[in-house]
Amino acid sequence: MHIMSITAITKRTIRPLLTIVLLGIYSASCTSAAERKRENSPNVAKLDSVKTVVSEALNVIENFPKEEIMLQSVKVDDLQTFFTETEYRFTREQYLGEIDKVVSAQRAFNKVFEALPSLRDEANLAYDQLASLKKAYVQKQITDEEFTEYLEREMEAAQIFMFNYHKRVTRALEFNEALDTIFPQAEALRAQAIQNSTTP
Repeated sequence: MHIMSITAITKRTIRPLLTIVLLGIYSASCTSAAERKRENSPNVAKLDSVKTVVSEALNVIENFPKEEIMLQSVKVDDLQTFFTETEYRFTREQYLGEIDKVVSAQRAFNKVFEALPSLRDEANLAYDQLASLKKAYVQKQITDEEFTEYLEREMEAAQIFMFNYHKRVTRALEFNEALDTIFPQAEALRAQAIQNSTTP
């Protein structure tokens, strides 16, 4: 009799516990399914796309070839100084072509070094904001409407950042790659100017 009552008590205790455990598993499963649904939504895909673009830009900024471009910048400055101070007059086409490329490269290098610190800060902020927004949405801390509103703001901020990034970083990198062509042409013009200036 005593054994039967213990068994009955044990059964009565286990059933509620089992129900609680099963409800917990079901609830966790529902939450996980809801999170997966939100994580796979088109808006989150859009957010991930923007975050990837910002992340790639940040990676370029972090690995920007400063030393290489600083060395190239010295050569560009030297050419620019020569073309500014020489008394020799080139053709209009040469000023608008080869010489203008030297001036533009010099400007691009100076501007990118000024802009790099703030661009790095903007990229980090944009990335963190997007990551926080995604987390808040997936964990149902904000509504669909709030997510859409915040996402639009973050995308606008990211677009402004990317505009400035291309204007400064991409432009400087493009000029750095083009120097293999710019330098020989500019040096040929310098040689031409020196030869004509020293010819009696």
